[in-house]
Amino acid sequence: MLTLIRKFARSRIAQILIFLLVIAFTNWGVSDVMNRTNTDSVATIGKVKISSAEFKSEFERLLKRAKQQENREVTVEEARAQGLDSMTLERMVSERSFAALLSKFGIRVADQVAKDEISKIPGFQDPSTNSFSERAYQAALSENGFSIAQFEASVRDDMARQLLVMAATSGFHAPAAISTQVLAYATERRSVTMIAIPASLAGATPSPTEAQINAFYADYRERLMRPETRDLTIVSANLAAFVSRAQVNPAQVRQVFETQKANLTVPEKRTFVQIVAQDKSKADLAAARLRAGQAPNQIATALGLQAPLVFTDVSQDQVPDSAVGRAVFAANTGAVAAVQGSLAFAAFQVSNIKPAQAPNFDSVSVTIAAQLRREAAGQLMTDATTVFDDALAQGDNIEVAAQKAGFQVIKVTNVTAQGADLSTNQPVAALTNATQPLRDAFQLAAGDNTELVNAGQDAYIAIRADKINVAAPVPLAQVRTDIIRAWTERETATRLKARADVVLADAKATTLEAAAAKHHLQVVRAPQPIARGQGSSELSQAIFTAKKGDMITGPVANGVEYAVVRVDNIIRDDETRAPERLAQAEQEVRQSFQQDIVETIERVARNRSRARIYNDRMRKAFGDNVEDSGPALVGSQKSK
Repeated sequence: MLTLIRKFARSRIAQILIFLLVIAFTNWGVSDVMNRTNTDSVATIGKVKISSAEFKSEFERLLKRAKQQENREVTVEEARAQGLDSMTLERMVSERSFAALLSKFGIRVADQVAKDEISKIPGFQDPSTNSFSERAYQAALSENGFSIAQFEASVRDDMARQLLVMAATSGFHAPAAISTQVLAYATERRSVTMIAIPASLAGATPSPTEAQINAFYADYRERLMRPETRDLTIVSANLAAFVSRAQVNPAQVRQVFETQKANLTVPEKRTFVQIVAQDKSKADLAAARLRAGQAPNQIATALGLQAPLVFTDVSQDQVPDSAVGRAVFAANTGAVAAVQGSLAFAAFQVSNIKPAQAPNFDSVSVTIAAQLRREAAGQLMTDATTVFDDALAQGDNIEVAAQKAGFQVIKVTNVTAQGADLSTNQPVAALTNATQPLRDAFQLAAGDNTELVNAGQDAYIAIRADKINVAAPVPLAQVRTDIIRAWTERETATRLKARADVVLADAKATTLEAAAAKHHLQVVRAPQPIARGQGSSELSQAIFTAKKGDMITGPVANGVEYAVVRVDNIIRDDETRAPERLAQAEQEVRQSFQQDIVETIERVARNRSRARIYNDRMRKAFGDNVEDSGPALVGSQKSK
């Protein structure tokens, strides 16, 4: 069905409409594209920059979503190996390019309109009141790493994009012929009568001969290949191993305390209750009742508002709504006021104030000492890496060099290029964060080793390829039982297909019922019409390709047994009797056309904005040691 829709969206009519849109955009451009960018930008779209911090935040959000979808831990290295880093940046560039186009056209959604739309999102509703909940809203944003400003900007851009698409497709109606075909394809079912050809009709399948086993094994050698593996010696240097060796001077702890005293001060904290209201009048009324001494919960219930928010000992930057935070921290103990927040009005009452506290040396000296010890350990590890490199340069092998430097040596066998133990298919712990070093190790000749490189998480690693186990098929002796079983199933299927072909020929010469009687088989009528894709793909395709009254044969779902099938009737929804289904089909065609419009506008936006992506800076954001080779132009432009 989607193929049918996409065909229409690429029809001459659709292409003409899309072409007109492209012409409309050709006068749009972004000036100052040659302006120099700061080295923190991983991409630029005209004057708009995407910083490495923005990119990393978006990458982490998408990685978190991937973990939830996979229901397992997904490492940064695994995600990058699958291209999530590049896809994230490409997506951000597309969105910013589209936003620049919208700005050029003067298409912008008012802040209040966006806020109204946000308040309708089910995830931000209070189940008890079925109304917008600031608490749920702020919690959801915090969980996903969004600030209110970021999220609202994203919503405004999405709504503006929808306005442009609606304007571009306004007045478009899916041709009735196309919608009818979509409806027919989506709702088509077939009534069938069939004869099952069970496995028992194959008779006793003889055991394969040695020649047959060897021939079958030879046919499937490529499927039985074991990947290349390597026996490795891994040298691992971890910061934690050096912390215990590091020494810290008490005088240095005191010095750091004195220089950082201002930063170590505990900020002023306040305890207050907040009642969120939809409008100023209710916020004022709630504030008046707070001054009168009524309980916050009673006030919220009486005014039909959500449950009050209670903040205990929070600093100003911990108050989710900055406008409320400023008002609260400007008030005295016991003060009550109403204030307009970012999304709603609120009434609050301050019940306690804890003044800022100057740091106490005894309470923070342990933390300072630990940090200094960690820094000293880092220097020790850096010195040890020099010892390791010098030892290798003098001709020592990797084990001796590791011993001189105080590094750990680990030996592993049969490691795949993905860092897994071939025998268990489990990741080798020592290689968890060593994607690039492992990739380099698989390019080495036996006996060679990589340099000691940063493996992330305060660790260094070097790898020697001790032995190369070339890719080879699993020996026949290890899979003999599986080969015999697979051969037997294939032989059984071959025999059953031959029987099914005979039954089919007899059915075509007479009737399905007569053929069943001749071969002492049972005729079964499907109790319900079958849908497209039901059963084995081969048999389903044959059934839905056949005409009414045709008879076909094919394997059933287990791939061994067969069925002879007659198509008794072809059923499709009548658009005149199912107007709601036809309307749905029309909507699907329209959505497909809109998607093509969006993709076309995105391509125009990206190309005309001359967006630039700095792939080396993107990699640096993950700690990779690479040189900045300059930008690449996005879209149809060539790389610089």
